[in-house]
Amino acid sequence: MDWDAFSKDLLKQVQKDPKFKAGSGYEGPYDVLMGFLYAISWEADQKWLLALFGFHVFAYFITIYFRKSSNFQMILLVFWSVLVYLSEFFNAVCAVNWKRFSSQNYFDEHGVFTGIFWAAPLIILLLFQLFNALYLTSYLLVDVKVAEFKQQKKKKDN
Repeated sequence: MDWDAFSKDLLKQVQKDPKFKAGSGYEGPYDVLMGFLYAISWEADQKWLLALFGFHVFAYFITIYFRKSSNFQMILLVFWSVLVYLSEFFNAVCAVNWKRFSSQNYFDEHGVFTGIFWAAPLIILLLFQLFNALYLTSYLLVDVKVAEFKQQKKKKDN
């Protein structure tokens, strides 16, 4: 067997094969995400995707608008957490009923679409609420300490 001819022939086959051309292989998570986004038929499913987007805009708006109300923030925190917890259930229900509102089934058994477009924005919102609660708590701690120092000063003056 002529190894030189074999290797040249193999090299020619690889160079002709489109799978082995530069830039055609897996290049990272960005390519996977962009492929996922391009696979969605945005025009055909525009109504319910816009409704989902509108829900998230409303959730962010209501959370940011009431960011200084700690009691309402705790109610929202529980509510958003329950919605994230139920995302697996929502995925299962949508996987069964997808023909009623969509042109294709986005709801696989792993819940990728639901995780990206439902749970991830809510988890980011929950992180915002967590940081906001820490911020408000730090200011509350400062106010308590200032009041404590004022009370100690009044006791010393009397």
